[in-house]
Amino acid sequence: MKTASACAASRLGPRFAALCTVLLGLAGASAIAGPLDPPPGPVAPTGKTLAEIEPRTAINATNTPGDATCSYRITQPGSYYFTGNIVGVAGKNGIKISLGPSGGSVSISMKGFTLRGVPGSLDAIVWDLDNDGIIATWDLNNDGSFGVIENWGGSAINSRVPGRIQGIATVYTFGPCIKLSSTANRATTLEGCTLRTNSGPALVTDSASPVVLRNCTVEASGCNTTSLISLGADAEIAGLRVSVRDSAFSGPIMDVAGTASLTHSTDGGIMSVSTVSAASAMRIAPGARGIVKYEWDFNFTGGTFSSALIDIARDNSDIRRVHIRTDAETSAPVGGRITAINTAIDEGLWWFHLSPIPVGMDISGSNNTVQHTKITTAGVGIRINGAANTLTDCRIVGSGANGIIGVLIALGSTNNLVSGNEFVRFSAGTPVSNLGGATNGVGPIATPATMATATSPFSNIQH
Repeated sequence: MKTASACAASRLGPRFAALCTVLLGLAGASAIAGPLDPPPGPVAPTGKTLAEIEPRTAINATNTPGDATCSYRITQPGSYYFTGNIVGVAGKNGIKISLGPSGGSVSISMKGFTLRGVPGSLDAIVWDLDNDGIIATWDLNNDGSFGVIENWGGSAINSRVPGRIQGIATVYTFGPCIKLSSTANRATTLEGCTLRTNSGPALVTDSASPVVLRNCTVEASGCNTTSLISLGADAEIAGLRVSVRDSAFSGPIMDVAGTASLTHSTDGGIMSVSTVSAASAMRIAPGARGIVKYEWDFNFTGGTFSSALIDIARDNSDIRRVHIRTDAETSAPVGGRITAINTAIDEGLWWFHLSPIPVGMDISGSNNTVQHTKITTAGVGIRINGAANTLTDCRIVGSGANGIIGVLIALGSTNNLVSGNEFVRFSAGTPVSNLGGATNGVGPIATPATMATATSPFSNIQH
C-alpha cells in the first residue's frame, strides 16, 4: 500500500522525484563537510615568493661593487637586474662579469633602462673570462625586457663567453658594438637587436666565436673603418637588415673570413647601400668551409667599390637566390667576382641597368656552375676566365636597346660549357664570344624562328 508521500510524488511526476533526490544529497553532503570558520590568527600566503622561485640581485654599489676597472662587478653566478639607468665613468668599464675559475651562468635583465657611457669610458658590458677549461654562459634580457647601450668609448658588449643577447639597441659606440672572442667554439645568439654605429664596426667575431643572428638590424652612417661586420667563425643568419650610408670602408662592408661558414634561412637578409666606398659589399674569403646562402638582397643607390660588389673566393660554396640591384651612381669593375672552385650559383637576379659596371659576373675559378640566374647589363653579362665552368639555363638581358656581349669566354679559358641559355636584346650584339677556342662547348645559337627545328640539346636562344 502506497504512503501519502509516495502517492503525491507519483502524481507530481518524475521531475519532482529527481529534485527530491538532489536535495537529499546536498543535505547529506553538508552534514559531513568541515567547519566553515577559518583557523584563528592572521591570514598568511601559502605560495612561494618570486625571490624564492628565481632569486634576483639588483645591480648596485652594495650588491655588485666595482673596482678600479669597472663601475659594477658580478662575481657570482645568478640572475641580476637593472633598477634604473646606469651612467659610466671615464677610464672604466660599466659592468664586468668575472666569475673566476668556478665558471657558471649569469643572467642580466635591463628592464627597459639605459646603460650610458661618457667620454673616455671603456666597454659597457665585458666578460673577462678566457679559459678553455671553464664552462660558463650568460644571457641578456632573456625575460623579454629591453635595454639601450649608448655612447661608450669601447664596445657595447665585449664577451669571451658564449651566450644569448636579446632586445638591446646599441647606439654610437666607438669600438665594435658587439665583440665576441670566445675560445669555447659555442655559438652566441643575437635576437631582436639593433646595432647602430657612426664610427667603428657593428659586429666582430673571432675564429672560435660562432654567432646566430635572428631578426637583427645593423645601421651605419658616417663610418670610417675596415669592415662593418667581420665574421671569423660560423654564422647562421635569418632576417638580418643592414643599412649603410655616407661611409667609407677600406675592406668589404661584410667580411666572411677565416674558416667561417655562412648559413641563411629562407629570409637571410637585406643590405641597402647608399653613397659608400668599399672594396666590396660582401666578401666570402678563402677558407676551409663552404658557404650556403639563401634569399639575400643587395640594393645599391650610389657607391664606389674597388674590387666587386660581391667577391666570392670560398671553394665548394652554394650561392642561392642572391639578388643584386644597382643604379647609375654605383660603380665597380665587376658585379660579382667568382675566384672559387666547385661553387654553384643558382636562382640569382642581378640587375645592373644603366650602371657603370662593365662586367656583370666574372668567373676566374674552375669547375663552377651558374644556372637559373638572370643578369641585366649594359656591358658584358658573364666573363669566363677559368676552366671547366658550366653556364646553363640562365637569362642574359641587354640593357637599353641592345646588349653588347652576353657571355665572353676569354683567351686561355678551356673546357667551359655554355648551353641552354636565353639572350634577350642581343639582335645587334653578340650572345656568346668564344675567344678561348674549340675546347669550350658552346651550344648553337638559335632564334625563336629556328628553335623549333634545332636539333642540338645544348642550343642557346637569342632574341
